[in-house]
Amino acid sequence: MDLNGQSQPPEEVERTSAPNEAFTPSSPEPKREDKPKKSKAPLVLGLLLVIALAACVVAGWMYYDQSNQKASLESQVDDKDKKISQLQTQLGEATEPAADDDQPVDSETDAIVSAATAYARAPEESANTTYEVEIKKQVEGFASVSVTSGDSSFTEILKNVDDQWVVIVAGQNNPSDADMDMYGIPESLLQ
Repeated sequence: MDLNGQSQPPEEVERTSAPNEAFTPSSPEPKREDKPKKSKAPLVLGLLLVIALAACVVAGWMYYDQSNQKASLESQVDDKDKKISQLQTQLGEATEPAADDDQPVDSETDAIVSAATAYARAPEESANTTYEVEIKKQVEGFASVSVTSGDSSFTEILKNVDDQWVVIVAGQNNPSDADMDMYGIPESLLQ
């Protein structure tokens, strides 16, 4: 209807389609078929695998580093223990009591040790044996020494005669009274 109240014939809609086709009003673009969404699970799993691998590498490196530190510390402790042992040995040697006051430390001591060692090596079977000689006491031109080789030991009594030390009695027992009188061995030497 128009403004005058008269009705107007409907306008014809222009057809652009072929006469056999049904008319469809203009529509938006045709719908595309949506592709199924790809799963993100492989990506997440791959990322977790990389993180786990990195954690394993870090843990391995920490274990290796700790092992090296432990070995290094053990080596340092062993070196320090050896050094302590050496220092204790040196300290022990430095603080050892000096020879008894009645034992002179000079060429006379060397002469006594030399004479006692020569007497011990005099027998043929003892020529190559190593002896350790310790002066136990020295009194009025006499000396009492202990001679040791391995697990055997004996005592020698030496007398200074014409500025030479001579073995006068040797054995494991004290000298007899006859030897004491014959050589003039003082009683104080045996105490």
